[in-house]
Amino acid sequence: MSDPKLRAFLDGVLNSYAQVFFSKNKWLAVIILAVTFLDWSAGTSALLMVLLTQALFRVLGLDQAGWQEGLYGLNSLLVGLCLANFYTFNLQFVSLLGIASLLSCFITVWLVRQLGKSQLPFLSLPFLITTWILLLAVRDFSFLSLSEKGVFVDNERFALGGLYLVQVMNQVDTLELPVLVQVYFRSLGAIFFQSSWVAGVLLGIGLLLFSRIAFVLSLLGFAGGYAYMQFVGDDLGAIHYGHIGFNFILSSIALAGFFLIPNRRSILFGLAITPLIAVMNSALSSWFAYFQLPIYSLPFNIIVVLVLYVLHNRQHERHLVLTKVQYGSPEKNLYSYANYLLRFGVGELVRFQLPFYGKWRVSQGHDGEHTHQMEWNHAWDFDLVNQEGLNYRLPGTRLEHYHCFSKTIVAPAPGTVVAVLDGVKDNPVGSINQTHNWGNTVVIQHGPALYSQLSHLKENSILVKEGEQLTTGTPVGVLGNSGRSPYPHLHFQVQASPYIGSETLSMPLSHYLLEKEEGLELVERGIPKEGEQIGNIETDEGLRSAFAFIPGKTLTLIEDTSGASEPLRWKVKTNIATNQNYLHCLQTNSFAYFVLEDKLFYFTDYIGPKKGWLYWFYLSANKVLLGAYEDLEVCDRIPVHHFLSGWRKLLQDVLAPLMLFYQITFTSKCVPVRENFRLRALTLKTKISARWGRFQWRQLYLNLQIEEGQLQRITVQTPSQQFTARCIDG
Repeated sequence: MSDPKLRAFLDGVLNSYAQVFFSKNKWLAVIILAVTFLDWSAGTSALLMVLLTQALFRVLGLDQAGWQEGLYGLNSLLVGLCLANFYTFNLQFVSLLGIASLLSCFITVWLVRQLGKSQLPFLSLPFLITTWILLLAVRDFSFLSLSEKGVFVDNERFALGGLYLVQVMNQVDTLELPVLVQVYFRSLGAIFFQSSWVAGVLLGIGLLLFSRIAFVLSLLGFAGGYAYMQFVGDDLGAIHYGHIGFNFILSSIALAGFFLIPNRRSILFGLAITPLIAVMNSALSSWFAYFQLPIYSLPFNIIVVLVLYVLHNRQHERHLVLTKVQYGSPEKNLYSYANYLLRFGVGELVRFQLPFYGKWRVSQGHDGEHTHQMEWNHAWDFDLVNQEGLNYRLPGTRLEHYHCFSKTIVAPAPGTVVAVLDGVKDNPVGSINQTHNWGNTVVIQHGPALYSQLSHLKENSILVKEGEQLTTGTPVGVLGNSGRSPYPHLHFQVQASPYIGSETLSMPLSHYLLEKEEGLELVERGIPKEGEQIGNIETDEGLRSAFAFIPGKTLTLIEDTSGASEPLRWKVKTNIATNQNYLHCLQTNSFAYFVLEDKLFYFTDYIGPKKGWLYWFYLSANKVLLGAYEDLEVCDRIPVHHFLSGWRKLLQDVLAPLMLFYQITFTSKCVPVRENFRLRALTLKTKISARWGRFQWRQLYLNLQIEEGQLQRITVQTPSQQFTARCIDG
C-alpha cells in the first residue's frame, strides 16, 4: 500500500481487534473480525465504531501512535458489540453509535492521562464507563428497539447464511463436548459478546496461532478460577450461563504474559490472583444488580490495575519482572528480556566503564589486603606498569617517575558532580596523608542511590565543579598522589551515598579489554581482579563512521546476481515516542532498531520477515566493537524469535516459561587492512550458530566489508549457497 496515511489508518483498525488480547497480530485481528460478524449487526456496529473512533482521533490530532496501534479503538469495538447485543440495528441506533464514539474517545483520553501518571494501563475501562452511561440514558429512548437476539436464533442464522448455515449450526450445537470445554469456549467467545462456543473455538485457534503462551495462560486462568468457585461453593451458574469466566482468562493473559515477563513465578502468581477475580465478581454483581447494570470486565480491570500499581511501587524488583518494553506477544517479551539479561545483566541501569585511557594494572582489587576491607572492600586501585612490570622508571624517587602520574582521569558513566575536594597537597613518594585520607576527590551521581568516587587526584587539577553534568569519558582531572597514597595510583569505587568515603557497592564494569597470554579478551561485564592488565576500548573513527546512521539518511544496496535487480533502499528514521533510531527497508517493510554508543554499535530489535538484506545485516552487525582489534572475538546472543521458525519455534514457545533450550549465538572477528599504520579497510566475519544443548543444527556465515569509513559489501554464506549485496551512495 503506497499511501502511508491510509496504511496507518487500516493498521489501527485491525490492531483495535487484536489489542483485546494485547496484540498487534494481523491474522489474529482478521479471525476476531470474522467472529464478530457471526452476528452481522454486532460485527457491523463494532466495525463502524472503530472507524468512527479512528477518524475522530486522527481529526482531533490525538496521539497517532495510540490510535495506529489500536489502543483506543479496542474500547469502541467493545462498545459497539455490547450495544448491538441490546438494540436493533436501525437509524436511531446508528446515531447512538456516533454519540458512543465521541464519549468513548473523550473518556479514553482522560483515563490515559490520569492512569498514565502512575504507569498504569486503561485496559477496557473506557468501554465500561461509556456502556454504563448509555445503558442508563437510553432507557427512556422510545425509538430504540430492543433486540430479540437469542429468541429467534434460526431466523438470524437463515438471514446470515441461508438454510445451509442453519443446518450446519444446528448440527454443531448438538455436538456433545465436555461441559468444562464448552464453558471455556463460551467464556472465550463472551469477550466479543458471542454466545456460541463455536465462536470461542475460532478465537482459541486464533489465540493459539498468535501465541502458545497466551493460549496456555487462558486455559490455566479459566481452570484456576473455575476450581476456586467450585471449592468455595460459589454460584457456578455465573460462569456456566453468565460466562464471567473471560475475566479469569484475560487476567491470566494480562498479568502472567504481557505486563509481567512470563516464567514459572509469573504463572503461579497469575493463578494465585484468580480467587481475587472470583471474589470481586461476586461482590460487584450484587452491587450492580441494584442499578440493573452488567459488570462485564470490571473485575478484570480492577484487579489488574491494583496488582500493577502495587508492583510498580516496589522498592526492589526481584522475582516478578515488569515488562519494560512491550513487543506484542508473551514469547517476544520473554526472549527479548532473556537476551537483555545476557547482554547487560540484572538491574544495571548504569553501565560503568574504566575511568581512564589506555591499559592499566589493577594494583589492588576487591577485598585487598591493604585498604580494601570491611565497608570499603568493593573498590579498585589502578596504576600503570611497563613491560618489566614496574610502575615507575628508575630511580623511582620522584612522583614524575611514576607512569600514571599526571594521567587524565575521566567520568566512568554519565552523571552529575555532587562533591569535589581539591587543594590537598601531593605526598612525596613513600609517605601518606592520614588527615585527608581520600585526597583530592570527585564524586559523581549516576542515578538514585548510585554514585562513583575518584580519589588521589593531583592538587589543583580538578576540571569539574559541583552541579556540572558529565558524559562518559569527560575528563575530571589528572592523577596525583594526595591522601592515603604512598605512590601514585587511582582509587575508584561505586557507592550508594554522595559523601566522600562512603560504603562501597559491588558493581561490574562494562566492555573493557583484558590482556591474557593468548591475546586480548573482550569482557562484557566483569569485576577486574588484582594483578590484571585491563584497558578501555580505543575507538576507530573510520569504523565508527561506517555505523553512524544519521536519521534522514538513505542507504542503497544492489544485489550481485546474474540478472538485474531492483536497488534496495534503507531509510534511517527515529521513533519519536521512544527516541529509538532504526533502519526501515522500504521494499520489505522491515525494521531494525539500533544503538550507537562511544565504543559499541548494536541492534536491539528486528521486525519483519526472516529473509532479505536488512535481516542479514541485522544478524551480521548484531554487535560491533568500534575498535579495529584483529582477531578479538565479540560474542552475543540473538533472540530466539528472530531466528527460529517452524516446529522448533512452536516447541520452544510452549516450553519458554519453563526453559530456553535453544541458543542462538553470535560471534564476530575483525580482519583489518592497514597502510602506513592507518586503517584502510576491514572485514567483520560473523558466525551465527543455533544450538540445542550441545547439538549444533544450523550455522550461518556473514561478512561485512568496510572501506574508508563506509559500508561496502554484505556477504551471506549458507551450506547451499552464497550471495552478496553492494552498498552504494544514497
